[in-house]
Amino acid sequence: MNWWLAKAEHIEEVADVAQEFKDRFGALLQPVENPLYMVRIKVLAMRAKVSSISTRGKQIVIKPQTDSRRFIATSLLMAR
Repeated sequence: MNWWLAKAEHIEEVADVAQEFKDRFGALLQPVENPLYMVRIKVLAMRAKVSSISTRGKQIVIKPQTDSRRFIATSLLMAR
């Protein structure tokens, strides 16, 4: 995987790299799909203002950025 992919800010960048790999090497194997999937999650989490994603036992724990809590609360109030 290209080192610059870790700095991707748009989901389309990840899709472009995946397509380039498919064009060059054929169907993507799981060892290639997994890192691409992780980068997609990272890009979406940044867009949603998530500070961390982790696991606790069998649960996934998603923590918002500190400043995004106010944004989320304001958005919920405005949606009423």
